[in-house]
Formats: sequence, structure tokens, C-alpha cells
Amino acid sequence: MGESQKIPQRATLRDVALAANVAVSTVSGILNQRTDSWASQATKKRVSEAARKLSYTPNRLARGLRLRQFMRVTLVIPDLMNPLYAVLARALQRVLSSQGYELLVEETENESQKEAHVLQELEEQHSDGIVCVLENPLMHRPLLERLCRRMAVVVFASPLPETEIDTVESDFHGSFREVIQHVVKLGHSRAGFVDALAGHTDPIGRLPVFRGLANEMGLECPETSWIRCSAALDDIRVSVRTWAKLITPAERASVLFCTNDLAAICAIRGLLDAGLVVPDDVSVVGFDDIPISAMLPCPLTTIYQPVGEMARKASEAIIRRIKNRGKGGGTATHVSLPTRLVLRESAARPKGRKG
Repeated sequence: MGESQKIPQRATLRDVALAANVAVSTVSGILNQRTDSWASQATKKRVSEAARKLSYTPNRLARGLRLRQFMRVTLVIPDLMNPLYAVLARALQRVLSSQGYELLVEETENESQKEAHVLQELEEQHSDGIVCVLENPLMHRPLLERLCRRMAVVVFASPLPETEIDTVESDFHGSFREVIQHVVKLGHSRAGFVDALAGHTDPIGRLPVFRGLANEMGLECPETSWIRCSAALDDIRVSVRTWAKLITPAERASVLFCTNDLAAICAIRGLLDAGLVVPDDVSVVGFDDIPISAMLPCPLTTIYQPVGEMARKASEAIIRRIKNRGKGGGTATHVSLPTRLVLRESAARPKGRKG
């Protein structure tokens, strides 16, 4: 690289101090707006002008190390492909940025080992707090408790007893009961489930809750209509298509519940591939109410999660913990927010049933 192509060096506090003919401590006090800075207005003006001419920008890492506050929060999510987490990240970013915090995002790909790796890495990184969506929070409890001693931690999960870890969750039991009642009233007696987290722990426990409520309310859930697959979109589509082609019409579930809206959208595609019509042949129900679910050719019946409110509650907990750092951890808080059933066209009476 030639002399004219050298990357210019970043201006330092010392450079600004030399240009303004003052001490480095004076520059630091003025530019960081410290309350113990007694510099005159003329000196402040001279320092500000020198910083502008040198294009000086503060070193956030150095400032963070000095103050032990980096104005940075990390969001840990399972799947960047799921629009739900994009909605969550945007909602978190809006709240945190209004308070001066930067949001970083880490993906774990629904893998427990990668979750552990990301959490261990965060011990060495410069964040003031982390917000987590984990496959199995209890599995990582010792690591989360260790992190909690040096930064704010919020987990989207049920309460973690005897810890200082704040939690936020959706209370979906009532909505599950409501949607099961709805499909039973429509005339459905046999249901299936597209389990797009097969081999993994569902972080909010939808599957056991659904199964328990379905049994309680007389909705049959045979193993032959329990479709297990990964979260990969093609795998969901192919798995549902294969199921629809192999099962006989007499054995086929007339309604499919899905792990989330993304799985439901792929399930609809798989049913269409198999020559079936939604909802005439098979109704489909999702979970999350991501924005695209209302825009499909056959809009999706689903359960709405209050993601924006969840993000706000998580941000409030994070900021409260950061501000109270060094004043004692305090009791963990838990917030449970209601969900609601959203009725659209993908769930209807089974073919042959009259309204």
C-alpha cells in the first residue's frame, strides 16, 4: 500500500488535548460531560472545535471499561429465519435505543450446545445485559446465574425459582383452550400437530399444554397425525406432504395445529402439494400471529403473542437492573402477558359438515 493509501489514524484524546493546548483530563471531562469538569466556556469551546477539526469520536470500549457500562444489550434468539424474532428484535431496539442502548443479536439455531457456547462467549464480551430465548433455560441455569452476577439477564420463559433472573412469558393456556373449543364446535374430532421442533425442547411448552387440553376437551390426537420434523422450511413442507399422501382419508386429522406460524405456512404448502385444499380438507392453526399470517391467500387462524409488550417489559427489567447495579440484586421479577385467538379463514368446518 502506497503512502497516499495509508488508513488515517483515529484521533485520540491526547491529539485533541494537544490541538486545544489543555490537559488530557480536561478534554475527557468536557467531551464526556462529567459533572466534575470546571472548565470555562472558552476552554469548552476550544476543545469542541479541536475535536470537530480532528473528527474525534469517543472510544466506546475504553469509556465502557472505565465506567463499567457499555450501553449495549445482546439479544439471544433461536432462529433468524423466523419473522417473530425480527419483530421482537425491532421492538427491543426501539425501546432500548430511546434510552441510549445499542442492541446486538446472536443466533443459536435451536441448538442447546450453541446456546451454551453463546452464553459462555457473552461472559467475555462487553454487554450490560442479555435478553434470551432459549431452548431449555433450566439446562443453562448455572451459566445464567453466573452471568447474572455481572450483567442484567432477562429470559423469555416461565419463572426460574430461587434465582435473580427476570423472566417474561406469554400465558397461552387460555387461548389454546379457546381455539380447541372453536375447532370442536366447527365439527373437528381428530387433530394433528406439526412439531417443527422435533428433537428439541419447546421453550414455552406448547406441545404438552396442547395435548393435555385436547384430551380434556375430547379432541382426539392420534400418533399417526403427529408430524415430527426440524424447523427447516423445506423439511416442514416435505414432512406434511408425505403425511398427507400416505395417510388414508378415514385416518387423516381434519385440523393441524402447528408449532408456530412459519410451520403453519409451510404445512399449508405441503397440503397443497398433496392435492388437498385448506381449509376444506384440512384446517390449519398457527401460533404467534406474525405479520405475514394475515396476508396469505388463505389467512391464518392463529394465537397472537404480544411481542411488543414482551419486548417493553424485558427492556424495562434490563434497564432497571443496570441502573441498580451494585445496590444488591433484588428479587427476580416475572411478567406473564395474555395471548388471544385470532380467527381467520384457514380453520373452518370439515368437508361434509353443514354450518
